[in-house]
Amino acid sequence: MRIGNRMIGAAACAAALLFGATARAEAPPGLEHAIAATLVVHSTDETGTFLGSAFLWGDGHVAVTCAHVVAGEDEVEVTFDDGHEQTARVLARDPARDVAVLAIPGGEGHGLSPAPAPAELGQTVYAVGAPLGVEFTVTRGMASARPRQLDPAVPIRLVQHDAAVNNGNSGGPLVDHQGRVLGMNSQIVDGAPNFIGLSFAISVEDLQRIVPQLLAGTLQPVAMVGMRVRPVDGEIAAALHVAKAGVLVDDVTAGGRAATAGLLPGDILTRIDHQKVTHPGDIAFLLEQAASRGETVFDIRRAGQKMTLALDLGAPVRHPPSAAPARPASYPVAALGLTLDDGGQITALAAGKLAAEARLKPGETVVAVNGRPLGDPGAVEAFRAMTITAPVLLRVRGQDGLTRHVVLDPWHPWFDPQLTTGIGAGPEVVAF
Repeated sequence: MRIGNRMIGAAACAAALLFGATARAEAPPGLEHAIAATLVVHSTDETGTFLGSAFLWGDGHVAVTCAHVVAGEDEVEVTFDDGHEQTARVLARDPARDVAVLAIPGGEGHGLSPAPAPAELGQTVYAVGAPLGVEFTVTRGMASARPRQLDPAVPIRLVQHDAAVNNGNSGGPLVDHQGRVLGMNSQIVDGAPNFIGLSFAISVEDLQRIVPQLLAGTLQPVAMVGMRVRPVDGEIAAALHVAKAGVLVDDVTAGGRAATAGLLPGDILTRIDHQKVTHPGDIAFLLEQAASRGETVFDIRRAGQKMTLALDLGAPVRHPPSAAPARPASYPVAALGLTLDDGGQITALAAGKLAAEARLKPGETVVAVNGRPLGDPGAVEAFRAMTITAPVLLRVRGQDGLTRHVVLDPWHPWFDPQLTTGIGAGPEVVAF
């Protein structure tokens, strides 16, 4: 689950402030600079909605954050450790890689320096940010795995660690004891309401590659060539009498780039640009390398024969300063991930969809929508068939008989309606 903004109760806030203050008092000296370079991000409208975290980069004239933190905003308000605020313009964003860059007027001191080497297994790490809205908090943990690719279709690797990270940490830095950046916190486990021991940060090596290209407008979109592949595992290799190497093409989209190049279902893709393909995740990185040229070559095996196919990736594009990604003007209620029975009781919630993100629970009953009771005949069916063009206010009754109000707003800055990333080994079949 991406870790954007949430609100917390007064008791939880007080406890977090207490522990946050203790952590800061005992922090190694290098963390003082990390805190000074960390920003808290709010919307610029009258609500001042808390969005997440960010941190100064390079000479301090820009900051980096997660694309899902700024979502559809063109400008955000950033707060510094000393309490002063500035309006920062969103210069560029890449939702697929989940990185965005903000312009900091006048610069605010030097940004954080990258660590000289990737996070090592067992290395002590510190997450800095605003978990649950508690500003300038530091948590400590260790790198619990080597940097890994979570979504095989996206060319980034993430540092897995166990420093406590919650909603609001997104966009904040993961640093070493000298305050040098190891990554940018971006995710916890999908479906977990809060931290359960697995946190993920986009590696600084990827940030060093992505941020300059975002600023120059030369970062190419994640390539989609119209094919679905799976690893050649032991069973597939035995069935086809081939080596356990490369990836098997499950399907090819008619009219897509892969189909135009001559790729067919059943082909085994072994190399791209003459570099070995071992896992499906290798493809995303190799296509990214080739995107700036607009072409690449696939080495394949077809019916035991080796072949080479030329693949046109299209002319590289230069991107103007990023515009906010468009959101649909309307959403069907079915797209919000909420399943009701005929009595209005919630029977299922789709993971990653708005209803689950809004903390609705199976077993609760929706008793009113925008103040109108659902007790009339056909009212539940009418709600399920609705298409909304504005946020809706639900009154729900829990199994304890108490009711509460929940706003479902798919246009809210923190909600990413396209979010599908999961944590784990990745899907067996990967689409590119």
